[in-house]
Amino acid sequence: MADNTDINWNKKYSSKEYLFGTEPNKFLTSQASLLVKGQRCLDVGGGEGRNSVWLAEQGLKVLSIDQSDVALGKAQALAGERGVKIETSPADLFAWDWPREVYEVLVSMHVHFPSFGRKQINKLMLEALTPGGVLIFEAFHPDQVANDTGGPSDVNYLVSAEILKTDFEGCEFIHLSEETVDLPTRPHKPAGAAVVTRAVIRKPGA
Repeated sequence: MADNTDINWNKKYSSKEYLFGTEPNKFLTSQASLLVKGQRCLDVGGGEGRNSVWLAEQGLKVLSIDQSDVALGKAQALAGERGVKIETSPADLFAWDWPREVYEVLVSMHVHFPSFGRKQINKLMLEALTPGGVLIFEAFHPDQVANDTGGPSDVNYLVSAEILKTDFEGCEFIHLSEETVDLPTRPHKPAGAAVVTRAVIRKPGA
C-alpha cells in the first residue's frame, strides 16, 4: 500500500511479479538491533510482505494489514517460501478497529496519506504501541516530487522531519533524518535517487 488515493491496488498487485520486490527495506533492516524475538509487530500497509516476512524471520509475531487482499495473499505465499508464519488482515486503515497498547513494534514503510489522514493514522499508530514501543518509519520527502523514481506526485502526501516532530510531539526520536537514497529498478519505476524521511520513534511511558 502506498497511499490512500483511488488507485486500484488489487489490480496493481495482480501480476505474479512482486511490485516492490521481495527484499526488505534497507532502513528497516538497519534497525535490527532494536528487535527482540517474540515481540508483537504490526506492519501497516504491509503489501506483498517483503518487510513482514523479514520481521518474522527475526522472530517477531507479525500482523500485516493492507487494503489489498491480493497483496496479502502474495505476502502469505512469500512467508511460506521463506518458512515463516505471518498473520494478515485486509484493512481500510481509517475504518480498521485499531488496538490500544498491543504492539511493541510498528512498521510504516512508504504509506502516504494527505495531511488530515496522516495525522489521524499517526495518532492511531502511536496508540497501538505499548509504552516504550517503537515505530520504524520511512516515507518519501516533499523534495521527491522533483524525481520520477516513485512516490505520490502531490506534495501534500509527502513527509518531512518537521512534520514527524509535530505529529509525534512528546515522543523520543531515536533516529530522524532526511536522506537521498538509491532505489533499485522495480517493475513500475526506474532505478535512481529518491529523497526520503526516516525515523525511529519511541512511545513514552516505558
